[in-house]
Amino acid sequence: MPVTRRQREILDYISKHLEEKGYAPSFEEIARQFGFQSLATVHEHLTNLERKGYIRRTHNESRAIEIVPPKGQTGATELPLLGLVAAGTPIEAVTGDETIAVPDELLPRRGRSYVLKVRGDSMIDEHIKD
Repeated sequence: MPVTRRQREILDYISKHLEEKGYAPSFEEIARQFGFQSLATVHEHLTNLERKGYIRRTHNESRAIEIVPPKGQTGATELPLLGLVAAGTPIEAVTGDETIAVPDELLPRRGRSYVLKVRGDSMIDEHIKD
């Protein structure tokens, strides 16, 4: 289902906020950004975006808005590769500019994430192998 111009603006704002801060904007922040006088207006726009399949919300939880990737397209995030670890031994951090794309559904909603490469076979039972 297509979105209205205002819904597109709200969707873009939510995406940018998620990307920059790592969490969704509050209803108050959305209202302030768009000059809405009532939080009911924000609720109405978010309900329509959710009904149309553009976002997913966890009700009764603050800042719980997720962008839903278009059908047939899964989102991925480039995470920094921090190092190499031999299974079962301490991490040796490596500095560099290498990143690895990780599907968004595998990432926690909050916090910073990174990638480590594992060498060895001791974690095969956990489906982790080099």
